[in-house]
Amino acid sequence: MKQANPIILRLRKWSHLQHNPTPTFFSGRCCKTTCRPTNQERSESNLTIKGNFHVLLRHQNLPAVSAAVVLPPQSPTLKTAHGFRTAGIRPPIMGSLDSSDSGIVTVDVKTADNLLHSGYAFLDVRTVEEFKEGHVATERIVNIPYLLNSPNGRMKNAQFLAEVSAVFKKDDRLVVGCRSGVRSLLAIEELQNNGYKHLKDLGGGHLAWLENALPVANPNEKLTNDPKVIKDCKIDEL
Repeated sequence: MKQANPIILRLRKWSHLQHNPTPTFFSGRCCKTTCRPTNQERSESNLTIKGNFHVLLRHQNLPAVSAAVVLPPQSPTLKTAHGFRTAGIRPPIMGSLDSSDSGIVTVDVKTADNLLHSGYAFLDVRTVEEFKEGHVATERIVNIPYLLNSPNGRMKNAQFLAEVSAVFKKDDRLVVGCRSGVRSLLAIEELQNNGYKHLKDLGGGHLAWLENALPVANPNEKLTNDPKVIKDCKIDEL
């Protein structure tokens, strides 16, 4: 069976929405590759999805959630609200949420590598399990998960801010990274809202770091060297 291309939808809270302490993440697959949305359905969303796209979703009574949606690469529903309904997810609120909207500075992996050699520390917000598989090779690195694994899926680490505050001062210079660049945006927004000033987002996350053959400590040999594995990993949720 041919593997569908992933589209990762990244979350940033809208300022008028309440904080959601336990974001819920959904995934789905569009089954109707031949469906054609109506003009009304097209007008419900002005989305133009190009690779990583930043949106905010509402689901039931939760004020803010994000989703990782896997859709067939040629599906005509990719740019419409209908596509999200087909995947079993409510349509997103219209509008894009990128790093420029939130004041977050995203840097590419080579720039990040230079920063780490110029006094920046690295905050890895992936899970402990992911961190053990391999992480950025740098002297000053700390793993504080933004999400934690649980029997019901990944849940927000309620102690994230406290754990970061115990290690870093608010004027410390940090590069923040995760697997693909989703969790790092969420983490940086929370940190910025609590007074952290000198933060850089690792664009593309650990996967981009691997693809650019930058140094990794404790690497998982298969993940590091097998391009197919790296590609398939992008389908995983946050």
